[in-house]
Amino acid sequence: MIDKDILEGLSELDEADLKRIKLLVDNKLNIKSGKIDQLTSRFGPDRSPIVSPDKTKIAFLGYDDKFLGYQQNSLYIMDVNGENIKLISQGFDRNISNINWMKDGNGFYFQYDSEGMTRIASINLNGRVKDIVDELGGLSCLLYTSPSPRDRQKSR
Repeated sequence: MIDKDILEGLSELDEADLKRIKLLVDNKLNIKSGKIDQLTSRFGPDRSPIVSPDKTKIAFLGYDDKFLGYQQNSLYIMDVNGENIKLISQGFDRNISNINWMKDGNGFYFQYDSEGMTRIASINLNGRVKDIVDELGGLSCLLYTSPSPRDRQKSR
């Protein structure tokens, strides 16, 4: 049974709220009662929880801590009650960040870096990855400057 208060509370929190009340994916918080229940129990950090569009699943990033200098994040989903945890990104050998559910709930958009370039990709619930945009790294950027007062007068 899905607790409506938990779902409404999770979906209304922004990133600042999550940090402020330390709502990590390994816990769920009932906003009305203030009760916190543990959702995950593995040894390792889990972070960046995001509730699915239909509010039945939670996606999150994490890894099993092995006390190494570097470990990459993997993408997981679970039911909102913490059951049925599934590794989605098995076999993907890059660090995943900035996950967002697809509108239909059948996968995710995410960001990763490879060979010095930032990329945007999608991954379905079976772990199939498809690059959408690549070569976002480097020093290139899009700038917008408003016309100077002199340029505005010339155009009149």
